Amino acid sequence: GRAKGKSRAKLEVLRSIYQAKFDLDIDVARDEIAYQIGVVSRKGTERAIRYAFELARKKGKKRVTSVDKANVLTHVYSLWREVFKQVAKEYSEIETEFAFVDAVTMWLKS
Repeated sequence: GRAKGKSRAKLEVLRSIYQAKFDLDIDVARDEIAYQIGVVSRKGTERAIRYAFELARKKGKKRVTSVDKANVLTHVYSLWREVFKQVAKEYSEIETEFAFVDAVTMWLKS
């Protein structure tokens, strides 16, 4: 979201496996700000990661790279990385690595 001056924001996330509610009181003295909240579930994370490993196996790929923003969104992506490591144990023939999205963007640009 975005805020300028005094703002109040409410966010409610409803899923079949969890419900999250957030209240934000923002008082910005001089400038406009933007904010973002990340929410991931273990179940959803595992589903996405397992899909990547299954796709790699199906296509005969030797490596799966987890690309994230764990250097900034530490809580969200610590769960992501934990699940990635856990699922990876089931695919011992596939190498794994982690990379920050900023670095991957530069690699793709080069």
